[in-house]
Amino acid sequence: MIKSVDNVMIYYDEIGSPNNPTILFIHAAFMGRIAFAPQFNDRRLVDKFHLVRMDSRGAGRSSKPTNISMYDSIYNYADDLNAVIQDVTKSYLKKKVVLVGWSFGFPTSLAYLDKYGYDKVAGLVSSAGLVNPKIGLNQTALASLDQLISNDYTKAITSIEGDVDTAITAKPFDEKTRLMFIGVMAIVPPVAKQGLVRTSFDFKPVLKRANIPVLVIYGDKDILINRGYPKTMAKAAKKAVIKCYHNVAHFPSWESARQFNTDLTTFVSQL
Repeated sequence: MIKSVDNVMIYYDEIGSPNNPTILFIHAAFMGRIAFAPQFNDRRLVDKFHLVRMDSRGAGRSSKPTNISMYDSIYNYADDLNAVIQDVTKSYLKKKVVLVGWSFGFPTSLAYLDKYGYDKVAGLVSSAGLVNPKIGLNQTALASLDQLISNDYTKAITSIEGDVDTAITAKPFDEKTRLMFIGVMAIVPPVAKQGLVRTSFDFKPVLKRANIPVLVIYGDKDILINRGYPKTMAKAAKKAVIKCYHNVAHFPSWESARQFNTDLTTFVSQL
């Protein structure tokens, strides 16, 4: 556990030698670091890289403040990311990391760049990510959001079950994995969810300024991101490579883990 700037305690874990290039994974909204299990369990990645994954504030084993103001700015999450970056690079002052952001994790990476600069980042990976939710998110698909963030846990769990069953992946999870992700989302307190949905941002200018390589990965069955948006987003980057995964929805790193890990290995190895 490490302390963020506002004393929120952030949990992260790591695997692989710190002497290798570091890849830091940032999870989606209302999720947790367990989402990157397919990467942490892949010896091809573990033997070649130093993998780090974190629980954002309100998620997993990180602190869960009760004040909504601790969640309602994306720069709160950027501060948490900075705390992790500083901790994992403290013994390697010239080291840079590759940031892999899933969904909300990608704009969190961009918020970090906007606030803290580019010196510590070698590359960016967007996995079903976006830079502007007003443009990128399919508002129809988010119709149940009010229920998901409700203080009524019965309503919230019903909404969570719906998201896990129909919105995140193109094919259903097996029952064990399904229950795991329902639990991961359920332990994020309502106040954290309510604060996060208040966040508003447009990081297209930040992406345009980023003179670092960017890998954009998306699924052709993603119902949460507007069709065509990933390609439009990628055009804003100076050095972007775009990959479309077929029969994959909003969770490429899980649904097509082997392909994702292969593409990630190729991308990081070329930096």
